[in-house]
Amino acid sequence: MGDMDVICPVEIGKTKSYEVIPSVAGSSPHTPLDENKEIGAMGPEEVNVILKQLDSGVDKALQRAKVWSKYLKDIIYYIDKKAQLESEFSKNLIRLAQTAKPTLMEDAFLPLQSVYCTLLSQDTEYATNCQATQTLLQTQKFVRPLSSRRAEHDKIRKMVKETWSRELKKMHESISNLRKARSLYYNRKQEYEKAYELAMKTESEMLSQSGSSGSGTISSKVDKRKKMVEETMNRASEAEMMYKECILEANNRQQDLDKIKGDLLSKVYEQIFLCDSTIKSVTVEYFNLLHTVTAPLPLRFMTLCETSKLYEPASQYAEFVRRLPNTSNPQTAEPFAFEPYVPVFLILSDDRKPSVHSSASYSSEILSQEGSPLCYDIHSQGSQNVAMKEWQCTEIGSDSDSSQSPESSPPTSPRGPITLEATTTNSMEDLLQGYSEESECSQHTKSSKTTDSSGGNVKQHYHHHHHHHHHLHGECSRTFGVKLEDHVKLYNTDVPLIVKKCLSEIEKKGITIKGIYRVSGVKSKVESLCKQFEADPEGVDLTEQHPNVITSVLKMYLRQLPEPLLTFDAYSSFIQVAKRDMVGNLSKEQTVQKLDELIQKLPIANRKTTALIIWHLRQVSEEANENQMNASNLGIVFGPTLLRPLEGTASLSSLVDTPHQTRAVELLITYADQLFGEKMETVLTSTPDSSSGKEKLERVPSLKPSRRDQSSESAAPEDSSTPEQVFHLQLPPKKVSKKQSSKDSASPHRATSQKKAYN
Repeated sequence: MGDMDVICPVEIGKTKSYEVIPSVAGSSPHTPLDENKEIGAMGPEEVNVILKQLDSGVDKALQRAKVWSKYLKDIIYYIDKKAQLESEFSKNLIRLAQTAKPTLMEDAFLPLQSVYCTLLSQDTEYATNCQATQTLLQTQKFVRPLSSRRAEHDKIRKMVKETWSRELKKMHESISNLRKARSLYYNRKQEYEKAYELAMKTESEMLSQSGSSGSGTISSKVDKRKKMVEETMNRASEAEMMYKECILEANNRQQDLDKIKGDLLSKVYEQIFLCDSTIKSVTVEYFNLLHTVTAPLPLRFMTLCETSKLYEPASQYAEFVRRLPNTSNPQTAEPFAFEPYVPVFLILSDDRKPSVHSSASYSSEILSQEGSPLCYDIHSQGSQNVAMKEWQCTEIGSDSDSSQSPESSPPTSPRGPITLEATTTNSMEDLLQGYSEESECSQHTKSSKTTDSSGGNVKQHYHHHHHHHHHLHGECSRTFGVKLEDHVKLYNTDVPLIVKKCLSEIEKKGITIKGIYRVSGVKSKVESLCKQFEADPEGVDLTEQHPNVITSVLKMYLRQLPEPLLTFDAYSSFIQVAKRDMVGNLSKEQTVQKLDELIQKLPIANRKTTALIIWHLRQVSEEANENQMNASNLGIVFGPTLLRPLEGTASLSSLVDTPHQTRAVELLITYADQLFGEKMETVLTSTPDSSSGKEKLERVPSLKPSRRDQSSESAAPEDSSTPEQVFHLQLPPKKVSKKQSSKDSASPHRATSQKKAYN
């Protein structure tokens, strides 16, 4: 029963075989037979010798082989049945997700809609992978090889049992013949002794009666006795020879049986060894497949949890209301007026007898009265001026869960129905859309509202607007979503200002906070700080900000980089180094050397920024006793942020590589001193030629020369597989005045004139 106690350290009766395995809780292992002997310490020769010394050694071995076969049968049944249930569950889950997703995506501006759409996509992907994995387990990965080995095992076991039974039968026959020969030999000896005694007695009687008349008779009797003695002696000799032959045959049979016993025990041991090897290999493959399927789940759930925490209640409802069509001339409700009663017969008589006299004038007066219910009822087509306001009937929607189709209930918004192709746009780009598109972006948004109000090709119009939004976004943004090279050139610095300021402030007051970089900040404060950095990175003051807010902004900036800090080109190389290090194929020196080679290939801005961040994370990990964020935990947070593939973080390969991304960043933090030289310090320096006159945050290395030129490696999105898909931050668009617009247009020139010192 093997390693059962390793997983479930529960006390069970001492008769169970898995009691010999040490439990997780650290209880001392004990073996029922010998407490001082380690399990598996004996080799095949020692095992066979012990069993050979026992009379029932072969029976014990065959009994254990039969128990193994039954145990294996139970395991195969459990795994096969479990795989069937998992496959059925996966099919139902896929069917449920495919049914629910279109329903959830029918309308927009719903709370946490992107989170649940992402959840459905992840559930579908998980169910598909699970179904494929269970199919593999039912075929060549588990059930099939184990069943084949069990069949071979039973075949050899039955052959050994038949051979041993046949040899035992021969041995028993030899022993039986030996016993019969011995009994016959004893009987012949007894007959010989009796005949000899009678002959001697008869001969003595003849000597005593010699000379008498009956001496002749006695003489013939003596002769008969002697003849009988000879016959019994011959029969005893033959029985003795037969007895000796049976002894020799029994000894030979015993020797052959011992030899055959050793051979059969060797075959049983060989089968047990092969069966154990097979069950070991398939068990390792089984848990490896399960790990591959379930490993991304915790990170996905944590990502969805953190994203759900950032949602502000009623924000989507407010956005829906904000996007309702604006009425330039709002209608005011007219006051209700008294309407006199008009007899029906007057109008009916007037209709029957038309006249041009007073009755006609009275009738026309009545028909011209505004707001007459009778006029409205009878002459609904003729009366246009009615005092009572005719309220437009608006369809509110039924109380049932089924919603109307888009054809029968057109949306109120002039933009038409927005089809959510995927949830990839609900990220930091929504925040940038609301703030950094400025007047030009706003004008484009207003112009796009007038398109296709009749519900024509609205989906195509939405994609066109979304593409143009990205184009304007690249022109308007100055910090988030901007290439690292463009950002440092814009502000004439080696490292982005947001990185310098955030790292400096965190090291001042947040390096010992429990769960730093793992706990997210308040969403509203994070959005506000992002707006400040987007407007004026140089003038942001972080002294009053909570460290968790600062860390959230820093991680968001790194995630929003068009290319990760460690670049797409170096992704596979970093992952390969992490894989080889995890399996122990690389020594410490080889790992450092390969990482250093990869770092030197990074662009200069990426290398210097990576050096700052990795040294900062090294300082955080040194305070792990207080903040509980060692190098491994920091690797989990920054692994997918600094290191992600070109196809994005939502692919299956990226999810499988998540442990390797984590390991790569952990190695960078661990070997920071060897990869980036001496420890770097963050200092405040005043720049004389700065137009703002404010202090500049810089990070300068120590005086000792570094081993390499400020280079390091980082990892990708914060402990999440697909954070951009579900990160939904929205802010109202910023109103830009002409004065502010001119100020912003001149800011790149002002930023270029400011000097940054980074060594």
